[in-house]
This record gives sequence, C-alpha cells and structure tokens, in this order.
Amino acid sequence: MTLRSSYSVHFNLLSLSKSRRFRLHLRMWHNSQISPEDLPQLLDTDYIKIDKRHLVNTLIWRIIIIIVIGVALAMSVETLLSIPEIPRSVITGLHLLYGALCVLLLLFGYQSVQYQAYLLREQDLSYVRGWLTKRETTVPYNRIQHVEVTQGLMERWLDIGRVKVFTAGGSSSDLQIPGLPLDTANRIRAYLLSKISTKITGDEEE
Repeated sequence: MTLRSSYSVHFNLLSLSKSRRFRLHLRMWHNSQISPEDLPQLLDTDYIKIDKRHLVNTLIWRIIIIIVIGVALAMSVETLLSIPEIPRSVITGLHLLYGALCVLLLLFGYQSVQYQAYLLREQDLSYVRGWLTKRETTVPYNRIQHVEVTQGLMERWLDIGRVKVFTAGGSSSDLQIPGLPLDTANRIRAYLLSKISTKITGDEEE
C-alpha cells in the first residue's frame, strides 16, 4: 500500500468515526416540549420569612421621617399663621395631608416587611418582596462573585443584618436580603462562599 493510499484510508476511517459520533450525538440530544403543569410547584410556604426585628427597624426609621416632616410642617404652619391673607382651610388641609402621609408611611412600611422572604436551594438563591406589586429575584450560584454581610446603626442594636450578593451581571442584578438574624446571615454568607469556591475549583480542574 502506497503512502497516499494509507493517508486516504486513515482519512476515510476518521471521517467515518466523526460521522458516527455526530449521529450518536443527534440521537442523544433532544429538545422535547415541557408543559407548565409538569414543572415542580414552588409554594409560598417554602419561603422563609424575614425576621420580625426588621419590622421594628423599618418602623423606627419611618417614625423618624414622620417626626422630621412634622417639625418642618409645624414651622411652616407658624409662618403661615402670621400671614392674615392665608385662609384657615389651607392650614387644615396641611394637617390632613400630614396625617394621611403618616398613615401611608407606616402602612407601607408594615406591609412591605410582611411580603419579604427568601429561599435557599441547591443551585440558586431567591428573594421575593412587594405588597402591591410582587417582585421575585433568583440568582444562580454560578453567577455570584462576592458575598458580604452588613449592618446599619439600628440593625446592630437589633442584632440583625443583611446579606448582599454581588453577581457577574452588575449592580442591576445584585441581590440584597435584609432582616436576617446575624448568625443566620453569616451562615448564609459562608454557604454561598463555599459554593463559589467549589465552582472555581471545578473550573480549574477542567
């Protein structure tokens, strides 16, 4: 057998081998339709509610805002009372507006905390929030780049913290879960960092 014919036979065998692998790949790969009814159900009871101390933190800050607005309103009313041309109905309207604002601030603060919850799964982290409009964010572990636990002034006093998750998608896709017991927040951070470490180790081995 000549050298040219030997190369030809080798090329034909290689092409045949690639063809068989390609046909095998086609037989193994499929893209079947999945019905939404067949998907696993995620119940609201699966989510873990935010700690009640976060409600205290939220309401305290809103009360501070109410006090600041009240002081500013009192100074404005005192000035308006010194102007005879200002009708009393304007003063009454300002007081009613302030009262409605106080109720709305406290109501929205209370309800916003009631509808905050999170869920840890094997492959991702989910966070749901929103009273009037519900918003749910899910971050796969392979997208997480950095995790940290932070505490504000009031949060340190209440011994709670928040987990901040920074992703590869930038600030728009970052995730922040407030109102966690400090011990829980640190354990979640350690768990997420272990997931990141496992992924980096696996990438390096490949």
